[in-house]
Amino acid sequence: MTDGRRYKGAIDPDNRQPHGLGVITLDEGTYYAGEFVHGKMHGRGFLLTCEMWQSVDPVWIGGSYEQVMATAVFD
Repeated sequence: MTDGRRYKGAIDPDNRQPHGLGVITLDEGTYYAGEFVHGKMHGRGFLLTCEMWQSVDPVWIGGSYEQVMATAVFD
């Protein structure tokens, strides 16, 4: 991106800006995954954080689709 942030996803071929689905680095360990329109975050998306784990044991939190979506926050 022009501001130095890393982006991976769909690019508008006319203006070479993010347009469609993609992922952008917001800061160290925080990412936005979702929709972009004309180079800006738009519509529905998720903030993802990267955490360092002290163990390599599998981590799984069960739940139905409805339970997981009930915890989601949308703009």
